[in-house]
Amino acid sequence: MYDNIKEISVSSEDVWRSDFALYNADLSFGIGSCHETSCLIEAMGNVTCVEPCTYVGHCRSDYTLWPYDRQNCTMVCGPWMSNEYEIDYASKGTFVSSGGTAQNNEWKLVSANGIKKYTTVVSKDSQISFKFPNLYYSFLIERHTALISRIIGGESFVEDS
Repeated sequence: MYDNIKEISVSSEDVWRSDFALYNADLSFGIGSCHETSCLIEAMGNVTCVEPCTYVGHCRSDYTLWPYDRQNCTMVCGPWMSNEYEIDYASKGTFVSSGGTAQNNEWKLVSANGIKKYTTVVSKDSQISFKFPNLYYSFLIERHTALISRIIGGESFVEDS
């Protein structure tokens, strides 16, 4: 600790950041984008940097119970090259925000959670193994059927001549 300074705040542009990516990204929308923010660097070396990022993921849909369906989507994020000795992620809780987007009256977010898992990669000769930290975010959404029911259950009129 220098001069009893316990922490400092710096721009995210001035801090090394890992090659963090969404593995199941919908690449037709690009690889994602993050915006500059402030990062907190502690005297012991811990860095807290929560950049607002936008990613578009690809998830498989199941329409078996349409129009009363629920869709479960898991987005997997992590570094392309950095292993557990170079980078690790500490969860401070799952937070989901739809701020900045138009309200969707067709879908309701039922649940969202996140967990960290490690992927182990072993060298060809089995002498070296590396663990890569991955973040799994799962979202369960439920279709609101009021609009669909109105369309399906609407009355039809025939002109009588």
